[in-house]
Amino acid sequence: TIGLDEAVLSDITIYPNPAENKLAIVSNYNISQVNILTISGQLIHAQKIVNGAVDISNLESGIYFVEVQINDSWSRHKIIKK
Repeated sequence: TIGLDEAVLSDITIYPNPAENKLAIVSNYNISQVNILTISGQLIHAQKIVNGAVDISNLESGIYFVEVQINDSWSRHKIIKK
């Protein structure tokens, strides 16, 4: 994680994990962008959050990384898609 202080990092909540169709990403800070990457780091999905959720229904089951952008900083989190 580059440029995020501990208060911002601890504020990001991603649930449910594991998830089936929607992934909620919640923060008190303004989330600019969300990227979903394969376990090897390939970008497969980038979007803005709509009503606090990201649609992951089109992803195959497996392990992914979710990158969350707040201002000019990024935080990466591991998720499991059922």
